[in-house]
Amino acid sequence: MPTRLVLAWLILAVAVAVRPAHARFDERAFSSDLSRLAAEPSRAIGSDGYQAAVAYVAGEIARLAPAVQLQRHEFTVMMPVTKSASIRLGETTHTIYPFWPAGVRVNATPADGITGELVYCGNATLPEIPAQRVDGNIAVIESSAGSSWSSAVYFGARAVIVLGSDQTTHAQLREFELFIPVNFPRFYVPQGAVADALRKAAGRATIRASVSWEPRTATNLYAFVPASKPIPEGWPANARPPAALMITAGLDSSSLVPDLSPGAGQAVQPAVALGLLREFAAAPLNRPVVFFFSGADSVQMLGQRQMFAALADAPVTWRRELSGVERDIAAVRRDAKRLESLGGDPTRLDITADRELIDRIARLIEVQTTLAQDELFRLRRARPDELSPEMLARRSELERHIIRLNQVRYAFQSHPARLASEEFAGSARGFLKRTEEKLESLAASFETRRAELGRRIELYEWLAGALGREKNPDERDVSQRLIELQLGLDFSDGGVRAGPMFYGMFQRSNSLLNLQDYRDWAARLERDFAREEPSAAWWTQARKAFDFEPLNQVRAPQSYLCAPMAIPTEMAQPWGVPGMTIITLDDLRLRRDTPNDTLERLNIGAILPQVLAAREVIVRAWNDPKFVSRVQPKRQRAALTGQVVSPATGRPVPDLPRDGFLITYYSKQ
Repeated sequence: MPTRLVLAWLILAVAVAVRPAHARFDERAFSSDLSRLAAEPSRAIGSDGYQAAVAYVAGEIARLAPAVQLQRHEFTVMMPVTKSASIRLGETTHTIYPFWPAGVRVNATPADGITGELVYCGNATLPEIPAQRVDGNIAVIESSAGSSWSSAVYFGARAVIVLGSDQTTHAQLREFELFIPVNFPRFYVPQGAVADALRKAAGRATIRASVSWEPRTATNLYAFVPASKPIPEGWPANARPPAALMITAGLDSSSLVPDLSPGAGQAVQPAVALGLLREFAAAPLNRPVVFFFSGADSVQMLGQRQMFAALADAPVTWRRELSGVERDIAAVRRDAKRLESLGGDPTRLDITADRELIDRIARLIEVQTTLAQDELFRLRRARPDELSPEMLARRSELERHIIRLNQVRYAFQSHPARLASEEFAGSARGFLKRTEEKLESLAASFETRRAELGRRIELYEWLAGALGREKNPDERDVSQRLIELQLGLDFSDGGVRAGPMFYGMFQRSNSLLNLQDYRDWAARLERDFAREEPSAAWWTQARKAFDFEPLNQVRAPQSYLCAPMAIPTEMAQPWGVPGMTIITLDDLRLRRDTPNDTLERLNIGAILPQVLAAREVIVRAWNDPKFVSRVQPKRQRAALTGQVVSPATGRPVPDLPRDGFLITYYSKQ
């Protein structure tokens, strides 16, 4: 054999030996990940199960370094937090579980609880409701009651206990969901001994529940896998480096009963994403991939919003706001320092030099005035025969109090020396103290906002640097986006095929217009397969569990989705990013968002064929330089900025902000 030929064979053998074998999706690791993620009774944001899931996924990503870069993105989410919820039957106390709040009103009771007779109403049909007994008592209703449960409210029930079963579905529990902030506590009891006891219980019982809205820290995780080459094969040599494919999976779980939110079906998605991440880390694709583990999709898609604010908005957007926050921080610090120098003496204020500080004090006085006006308005609306002596005395007291508040405000704004008088001194010092506390609160709030904006800028620059793209593009230049395509995951066990979906029930907006080039790629694949082209031979196996049919719009997209639920990529369109989700088609997802969504009820065998087929499509598509969008969608941005500052004289609800309320508003409609 000639020497050159031998040498060529040796070089080829060495090349084959050192080339990493293409990793495959590890089914055993997937099952292990799923078991870990779905092990806790709830992954609601801020819960112990949520923190464990974030820690586990972050740890698994960290193991893949340096092939994978990990970034954490923390932000605050308001969540209903149950401190305690129980029902006392005789001498025995049992745990019950509050439903998701009615708007902003949580399912809580007064401190001494709600006491009444337990009245079993079955499915709450009119023949089943003992109308004379329900009034003022506690209705016990089956979860299968549907919309009939509200009949118990009309008959005067003070609270409702909903009894679950092994067959309870999200369609049934959604009937108990309320969207207006009515004060009607609803509690859930899962199938078991307690539910059976409540079906048979008679006599009186006491419900006690302490629930409040509290800030909880949510965490997004980003894992970046670089491409196998800086410039992909088939990519124009003079073109900018390609943007990334973003594979999205939610970390948190959602449920109509937040404290019973195992979310095994939802845990499938991060388990699949971890499996793909390990595979792509071992054998990178031709183009870069970012895995996004969203930490707060269950509450208004906040995880998605935070991600897009960081990775889809140009940093100049946040730098502009950041400069305003810096000015606010400087002003707060200046006023706080001046307030400290007063030593508690309001007469030392200068109405010219201290105008900004005086305005802050005046706004606090206006809030107190408005609250007093609100209470006075309600007393004045009462009929004369309804007014007790205590109410009349309170009305006179409020009238005097409002006059005094206006006098104090005027003295602060025009004649601070008058605040030394015995009539005003106590109130004036009190408002100085409140202003000091308010300034401390404002400083903390502004510092938090500064950190939030700074982190968004850092994350954008991180991903842009990793991709080799512009770190500070013009905010109007949509061609500089870092995310080529957002691809969500939503596999379930009630169907046999997966496919792309571009319509969800959160935004209820069709984003197919941004996916035309990807649809054309799928159509070419189908044509090549029909012609028996060798390049499409791989589709023979994948098409058994994957279907591009939704892209053809043969049917309405809602008919493929079936369930009235959101998909992970609905927020992509407003930020000018093409997005679609690979979902299990034609599945009602009956256990989703219910306490029955447990690992024991999950059929992994029905999910894996879909996952493997989708994995093949993702790899083939992202390695193909023709799988790219020429469309440059524009961001759909609208901003509302302002502050309500005037009191609402004569109205029952003030325009000014009120402590303890998220928002107050007045509508003439």
